[in-house]
Amino acid sequence: MQVNTKTLHADSSIRADLTMHKPTVYQWYKMNLNQFTSNESFDFTPENYSYMINKLIFELIFPNLGNSTKKETPDIILIERQRFRTMGSHNIFEHILKSNILENMLYSSLNTLKLINHHNLKFQLISVNPQVMSSYWVNYYENNKNNYKSITENKIFDKKKNEIDSKQLRIQLVYNWLDNIFSNNNINKTKESKKLYTPFNLSSDLLSDDKNDELDKILKLKKNESKKIYELINLMNDLNLNNDLKITLNENQSDLLNSVEINPKGDDLSDSLLHGLNWLIFEKNKINLINFINNYKINSDDNLNNKQLKLILTEDFKNYLNSLKIIES
Repeated sequence: MQVNTKTLHADSSIRADLTMHKPTVYQWYKMNLNQFTSNESFDFTPENYSYMINKLIFELIFPNLGNSTKKETPDIILIERQRFRTMGSHNIFEHILKSNILENMLYSSLNTLKLINHHNLKFQLISVNPQVMSSYWVNYYENNKNNYKSITENKIFDKKKNEIDSKQLRIQLVYNWLDNIFSNNNINKTKESKKLYTPFNLSSDLLSDDKNDELDKILKLKKNESKKIYELINLMNDLNLNNDLKITLNENQSDLLNSVEINPKGDDLSDSLLHGLNWLIFEKNKINLINFINNYKINSDDNLNNKQLKLILTEDFKNYLNSLKIIES
């Protein structure tokens, strides 16, 4: 007996090579929205916020929308769902309210843009849950902690809550991956650096040999990993060999740099990468699950009930993923 009654199909917009290769990062950056939009006003008004959202969409996300010679547009846009409360507070603070309004304005504007340009814009717009992403990487670490001996409990354990501090863990994971990539790119490779699996690649434009000394200086600084991630990403942007992907500031934006507060921390940068990886792994597993179900056969003489069948499918699917090396061992 075959499980499926008809063949299932993965989303046609997901490329066929999704299950075959690690993703490559070509640009990765953090900026202040007021600075990027050259907006000196911090007024909490519809006019001010719509101005910033429009500048963000048409100058950063879709800068070539009206250019007939350049057709490159994003395939996927992930927008992190903003929280309403933080640190267990019963109150909703003003800056959190503003972030939620910006998120909803951005999502709504992009969705409307897609609807009125449905022949030209085929991107997927996805609102991603930070708790789902966080839980995934905690489980990932628990299953692979032998490969992350440099991440000690002192760095990631919250003694008050008696559990892993997910935010610190995510920063540590990303820092370890970056350290591993830069170490392996360096002439002086170490045996330890080669052992760690890194779930993404950096573009060669971000890894030219003449940057090694500057990158090594940041890695050796006696700063916490969050700040070092921030400095590494900024340096990679400044030295990016692909000028089309480099974020550069015009005169007005540079003038605003001194007046706008930019937090030199890497937690947002880490989460942006982890959201992207999380979504790709989810899509990979979706395709693999469809392939697995389409080809799965059960002996009709087994007389299995639904619960037994579910357990068999779950265990066999895990083994199937391991055979594809989707799950790090």
